[in-house]
Amino acid sequence: MLRAGKGFETKERYVELKGLERPERGVALLECLSNLTANEMFEPEGAGDNTVESILAGVQALAEKTEHLVIVTNDVFSDGITYDEVTALYQERLGKINRCLSQKADQVTEVVCGIPIQLKRKGNIVL
Repeated sequence: MLRAGKGFETKERYVELKGLERPERGVALLECLSNLTANEMFEPEGAGDNTVESILAGVQALAEKTEHLVIVTNDVFSDGITYDEVTALYQERLGKINRCLSQKADQVTEVVCGIPIQLKRKGNIVL
């Protein structure tokens, strides 16, 4: 609802990102990778044990159709808490997806308290 009236076309896809139909070229915002990972892992129609591969294939398919792809994810790794086995598996899978996508990305920006911190720009390490 925050984007209502601002020229965005919203497409909701809870699992199987690869099957998302969208026009060629343009700009896409994938929000949010953390929720998509949980959905793929835990929803009955999700990818289950193939979550990482399914999401990476879906992002690749989306990237091939867009001029610019912006992906939002969350830092669920640095709170210092030891979680149960299922939550730890979720963190492991999301971490692997984040690492794979950041390696391919032209730019990686971490936003902390509304302040953007450039971690990578056009393949060069900034920090």
